[in-house]
Amino acid sequence: MKSRHLAFLAFLLPVGCATLPEPRAPAGPDARDCHRWHLSGRIGVIRGEEGWHGGFDWHQTGARYRISLRGPLGQGGLLVIGDAGRARLVPARGAPLEGRDIDRLVARALGWPVPVTGLGYWVRGRLAPGRDGRILKDARGLPERILQDGWVIDFSAWTEDATGHPWPTRIRAVRDGLKLRVVLKQPVCEENRPASGNDA
Repeated sequence: MKSRHLAFLAFLLPVGCATLPEPRAPAGPDARDCHRWHLSGRIGVIRGEEGWHGGFDWHQTGARYRISLRGPLGQGGLLVIGDAGRARLVPARGAPLEGRDIDRLVARALGWPVPVTGLGYWVRGRLAPGRDGRILKDARGLPERILQDGWVIDFSAWTEDATGHPWPTRIRAVRDGLKLRVVLKQPVCEENRPASGNDA
């Protein structure tokens, strides 16, 4: 268990040393408005002395998503596809899983609760719709912390994509002793539409 914990810490150490360009205040394009986007990155999950980390690629168009997760718990990888009404999880080994709740499918496959539904909004600095929550903003008007579903989500760094959309690049989420660290790379907004819901 401790070797897995040390590997997780090794994953986190370079994150604190990364230098990223500062985005301008979101007076124009806003990643929260993005209808079609994709990004890649790394995710680490830890609870107590146990943890895992892996890389991922995320493609989203409206409610439709396709997420490739590489390397969690030595499983080789997972492919997650679906929309607001259905989800399908295809592991590198074993039978596919299907259901309506992607968070439950991922927890069943990995043995760890990962808030995939929430992350689809939090990686853009948004609240997941239909749930109570709150956004705290920094002096630039960018989200600094989100409180939702018992999660405390902190944004410690931001950047801009080629179209001028600001994106968080380092995210830390904590709930009931479970800690998530997400490092985002190469976020791109491919199609912009006005955001709706409780994003204030």
